Parts: sequence; structure tokens; C-alpha cells
Amino acid sequence: LTLPAGAWATDVSVAAPLDTEAARFSYAYGREVAVGLVTGNAPFDPEAFIRAVREVAARQRTALPQDQMRRLIRQAKDDAALVRPRMA
Repeated sequence: LTLPAGAWATDVSVAAPLDTEAARFSYAYGREVAVGLVTGNAPFDPEAFIRAVREVAARQRTALPQDQMRRLIRQAKDDAALVRPRMA
């Protein structure tokens, strides 16, 4: 299923049906991941995220070098650790 640019959950006319266990699990897990990303302090681009998921599912090559991706993720984690209050 290819969604038109800008189509999100508010546009249920283009939403994929959740009529299988795999679809329902994928949706639930995707929501959980997305909530963590959207509520965090790291910059988040949903279109780039979806691109990465589709590339992995299609077993395509990565668009960014692995070392660059590791550095970006490590930096976001380090930045988040600075923002979070420490637990006693």
C-alpha cells in the first residue's frame, strides 16, 4: 500500500485495513514506537522513518552509512540522557 504524500491516520479512507493478526500487531507496535519517538527530544521525520522501515522490509541497501546512523542514534541517546532527570 502506497499512501499519498501527507496522508496520515486522520485520513482513514487511505488507511490499510487491520484485518489480520499481523496487521494489528504491526499497527500496535508501530504506535508504541512512534509515541516514543514523537514525545522524545530528538528530531523526528515520519517520512524518513517510514522510508527506513520500507527499505528494511524490502531488504534494500541502507541510504546512509552504518557508522553515520550509529553516530546519530548515539548522539540522540546522549542528548536524551542530559534532559531526563536522574532516578535516585
